Amino acid sequence: MKLEPNNMIEISGVSGIFPSFSKYFKQLHIQNVLALDSDKPDIKDLMRVSVTPIVNNSMLIKTPRIKSIEGKFLSGSKLVADGKLKIELEYMSTIVPNSTHKTNITIPFNNGVVLDEQIICDSEIKVDVFIEDIYVHQVSNRKFFISILLLLNVTN
Repeated sequence: MKLEPNNMIEISGVSGIFPSFSKYFKQLHIQNVLALDSDKPDIKDLMRVSVTPIVNNSMLIKTPRIKSIEGKFLSGSKLVADGKLKIELEYMSTIVPNSTHKTNITIPFNNGVVLDEQIICDSEIKVDVFIEDIYVHQVSNRKFFISILLLLNVTN
């Protein structure tokens, strides 16, 4: 758990432990301006944000074996992970007396991690998602901006 220093929002979900070594990984930066459902009262102040990553599915696919002009290399094997970020937002409403409310929002993600070409489709492959950082900022009384830095770690 951490507190955003500028606005004292309690943030939970940032991973406390990360892999000390990883051969296959990908960093993702997910940013969104999210709006409250129409049945929710307006936001006066954000209080807490909790983010939970979930991997729904992963699949090993074959890709071209190529090298780009920038020196990036595709090995011919990639793991594609489909998942979602479950966000729970707690906020103080503008309704008097200032009552607290919660809303749940889900953001999908899909990304690939380049693997060695020797990895075969029958290999048991595990995908772990680590949250490196979460930033949240109130944009208006109906919207907030959230930025989440993820690390997809693949082991076999």
